[in-house]
Amino acid sequence: MNMDELEQKYLLQYKYSLPLRQQLNAVIKSFPLSGRAAKTFLDVGMPNPIMSKELRRAGGSWSTVVRSPKLLEITSKILEDQNVTCLGVNGELPYLDQSFDYMIVALDILPAMSSTEKFLKECHRILKPNGRLIIAIQTKRPLSLITVLRNKLAKRINGFTPINIALSQRDIFHLFNAGYNVIACENYSKFFTEIARIKEYELSITNCATKKKAPSYWWANQLDFFLIGAKGHISVITAERKQWRERISPVLADGRSMQEAVLSQRL
Repeated sequence: MNMDELEQKYLLQYKYSLPLRQQLNAVIKSFPLSGRAAKTFLDVGMPNPIMSKELRRAGGSWSTVVRSPKLLEITSKILEDQNVTCLGVNGELPYLDQSFDYMIVALDILPAMSSTEKFLKECHRILKPNGRLIIAIQTKRPLSLITVLRNKLAKRINGFTPINIALSQRDIFHLFNAGYNVIACENYSKFFTEIARIKEYELSITNCATKKKAPSYWWANQLDFFLIGAKGHISVITAERKQWRERISPVLADGRSMQEAVLSQRL
């Protein structure tokens, strides 16, 4: 497959994937309305190189970090750009301190990190003072059918899935509080689209034998049209960089942490 055919393949994948297009639109809405040409941007972990290509059309000076070495050569050729590198094993970003005005992190990157706090600290390191982190996160609502379906799928495949790793609004603010001020939130993927996305993910990891047909996002989008005022189940968070403050865990008089004390009581 030559490069033109490869690019066409990714273009079609992007065109027919409503979640990818919704994610990109929500990200672009979070950009500044003016002055983009003078800003530096970094996009991290886009699952499709066409998304990185579309982001560049918004203006500004761009660099890209891909999820795996496999995507590195493909993305570089599609973007016709040398400013493409690969994410480190532990989420390391190969850039100098305070290099970027804006950093965009794609969905599923945060759940893949061994330590979300360390990754957010690494993002903080390469952002300029008052720089902004734009990151897509699955949201969790305890009484939602979507939460039930996510957990059911995770249980079916022994929990090995990022589809059920979601954060409540409280979790999000707590996670970002060490080094960021959350200033905006753009939601996407309403009820029926999210059901279709969960089903598509399930088929992608269990479809070897059954060859079932993927769900129709067109119908999901039509049904979601009638859910006026309903919030999406994925949030694109915009957080402004502030001074980093390490969280200090409470320690008891005997030197044990609160967590160790609780565990010892349960044993």
